[in-house]
Amino acid sequence: MPETQRMPEPRQAALPPAVPLRPGAWRTVAAAMFACGWGGNQFTPLLLMYRRLGGYSTLSVDAFLGAYVVGLVPGLLLAGPLSDRRGRRPVLVAGAVASAAASLVLCFGGQSAWPIYAGRLITGFAVGIAMSVGSSWVKELSSGTDGGLAARRAALCQTAGFGLGAGVAGVLAQWGPWPMVSPYAVHLLLTAAIPVLLLRVPETRPPLAHATDRPAGRLLTALVDDLRVPAPARRRFRLVVLPMAPWVFGAAGLAYAVMPQLVGFRVGDWGLAYATGLAVLTLGAGAAVQPVARWLHGEMKTGEVKTGEMKPREVKTGETNTDERGNGGTGTRTGRAPVAAMADIGTAS
Repeated sequence: MPETQRMPEPRQAALPPAVPLRPGAWRTVAAAMFACGWGGNQFTPLLLMYRRLGGYSTLSVDAFLGAYVVGLVPGLLLAGPLSDRRGRRPVLVAGAVASAAASLVLCFGGQSAWPIYAGRLITGFAVGIAMSVGSSWVKELSSGTDGGLAARRAALCQTAGFGLGAGVAGVLAQWGPWPMVSPYAVHLLLTAAIPVLLLRVPETRPPLAHATDRPAGRLLTALVDDLRVPAPARRRFRLVVLPMAPWVFGAAGLAYAVMPQLVGFRVGDWGLAYATGLAVLTLGAGAAVQPVARWLHGEMKTGEVKTGEMKPREVKTGETNTDERGNGGTGTRTGRAPVAAMADIGTAS
């Protein structure tokens, strides 16, 4: 799924790196994000193929797509806090291995529904790890550069993986040999060396001394505590994030998963090419709108207010600035960024 929205990320490292950072170390992590994103979206344009060649029903094909989301959510929520305690490297290595393993399962399990469910579930989990842990690791390895530049590096690599994965897989399924095998074989070749290369990347979040000695129950409790939304952000989380979250995935899914099946009888033998074009177009719209979102975010951070508009008084609470309406951060009371996001979602759909 497209990474056009901000996903929860692990806390930034509070400890110094275990070893000196070398220039360009972030590129290996970005490559892992790219490969996981490729694996996450390569399946999307192939839904029509599974209906025609595999004989699966529309309900089964939609369930294959839903299995991805089921794996994505725990990957997003748990990988970040876990990497805070165990380190970035082992968690992202596990994500890269999981992404390759998922393609291996899908490559040889296309004739049965359960291997497809398993492969898509593992794929979602791997993408969740890459989105949360990879983004923070790229930022930490980009020390000394502009924070916005580091965030753009991570977002661009992940988005490029999503788009190219869908495009290449769709082209191979439409015109290449062994349509139910070759798309996954390409991803396996792309991902094979990445876990080994990640072992050479400097660790920016050394494992906590007490993390390895803590009982499983206490570790789980600590992970749950990390998932709690900070009090200053709870109002915005309830009123902005939660209402928008279903649309982020739902609208994109309608565009490149449901639509090709609805009009498949009209495009005939070009169904896979049509589905591939929709997937790439949807993801491209998500990438194109990011500069607009960045501009809106930058404008809000400057605290610009329209003429005649009263700016709420800010109240200092701990380390977070909140206004008297309970919003966290300067300017977050505005709704311009969510409106831009919904407009992009509508255009892509």
